[in-house]
Amino acid sequence: MPTTRKPDAAADEAAQALQEASHDIQAEETEFIDYAVTAANGLRLRAEPSKDASVVAVLPCGVGVLGNTRPAENGWRQVFTGRLFGWMMDKFLEPMKLTEQDDGAE
Repeated sequence: MPTTRKPDAAADEAAQALQEASHDIQAEETEFIDYAVTAANGLRLRAEPSKDASVVAVLPCGVGVLGNTRPAENGWRQVFTGRLFGWMMDKFLEPMKLTEQDDGAE
């Protein structure tokens, strides 16, 4: 009889994979910018840059993430959600345009 994993176990495995992947990031060599998710039905955050990798979260369209500025790796961009590191398909991410804030001066 095949064994089934509990959702918590799968989440723990994905978190461990993300933690290991985050150690590969060289912060001093990597810059991050804001990207917006553009996939209408949301975009999967994966533990590795592969469609076969475990899904850590699904982020809705319009949500912002920090993504590295290095060229996408085989169509995947490494991102940070504020809590999690992972990978998203680059074609569904768009750099966010920064707007100047009104400083009250006229």
